[in-house]
Amino acid sequence: MEKYFRTLLVPPAVQFSINDAVIVPRDPAHRVDGSLPTELLEDGRWVRPVRKTSIELVSIIGGEEPTVYELGIPVCPAEWTVGFHASVQQRVPMNPCRDAVASGYLAKLHRVCLPVLLPQMDGTQVRQDWVGQAAPACAEPVQREVIRRAFGANLARSVPKMGARQFDEDARDLGLQVIDTRHTSGGLRQILQEHVPTSREVVNQHDQKLVGAAAAGGFHLEDVERGDEKLVQTRRKLIAAAGGTEHVQKVIDFARWFCQKLLDGYGDGAVCSVKLSLLKSVNAVATWSQDDVLSLGLDTPWLWSDPLGEESLATYIHEAAHSRAAHHGRDFHKELETLAGRAVRIVLTNAGHIQQEFAALLERSR
Repeated sequence: MEKYFRTLLVPPAVQFSINDAVIVPRDPAHRVDGSLPTELLEDGRWVRPVRKTSIELVSIIGGEEPTVYELGIPVCPAEWTVGFHASVQQRVPMNPCRDAVASGYLAKLHRVCLPVLLPQMDGTQVRQDWVGQAAPACAEPVQREVIRRAFGANLARSVPKMGARQFDEDARDLGLQVIDTRHTSGGLRQILQEHVPTSREVVNQHDQKLVGAAAAGGFHLEDVERGDEKLVQTRRKLIAAAGGTEHVQKVIDFARWFCQKLLDGYGDGAVCSVKLSLLKSVNAVATWSQDDVLSLGLDTPWLWSDPLGEESLATYIHEAAHSRAAHHGRDFHKELETLAGRAVRIVLTNAGHIQQEFAALLERSR
């Protein structure tokens, strides 16, 4: 019995001792306001209304197990993974024998306390089942913070491979972490589905931005002077910064020649064309359209300062690979390997042509 009394949470205004040992009051670390079911005796029968109350979160000490208290009296384990007792400041509904709390009560308690506990929890704690059960009933900002703490930022939900399309691989290439919700608990899975887009949604949105940017800002060198004055001025400045009209045209000629040679290896008569675009706003260097149009970012300086350098050649090969494997993933990587080998053969068998036609570009890249 003495051991039991030592587990009491004595209110600050109460002096309590047992066998001359004073049970020192313990100040709560946090107070949480919320609505919880309680028990009241009305007209000779017990009812369980939901009433507003406060929950005092008291730090555990020693080897204590986190416990639910009713006005300082221990009731049952709190069944959570944080270092606090929860002292509910109203009657806790229990079964007639007073040896177990009412079904679902702990989940409601967890839901009320989670927003206050969350800032002190690490990823491992947040991924526990009790959080997953509580989070779906919490406000949206709390749910989003649960996701951030449990899984990080820049997330996408995994989707199965769809034919040749591997959206998960595409999303990873965009720098996102792909979460397979099949490996998460029910509650966490629910909020992930509500607040985290699928890899397919993310990739499609990214593709739409690229296509939109390339289409809206794309132009041929002979069309530099067409458009409003501000756009014309921007194009002129970028062309001058890239080395002038003659140099830009030579880079375009090489890109068209090189990519056409890559496509010729397929033997299906595909024809490559090249245009200029402003792609920095969508964080792109170049794009490749379904009708085999290569758009080069005029606002990417190294494409023009080192046109036959490793990065530039890798860009041409990467974009040409989209001609047969439209999207990133294993199929795309296989296509890259094929085109890399083809590119070496093209350079070896056309070395004289390259040195004669693109000597000025070679000089820049040495």
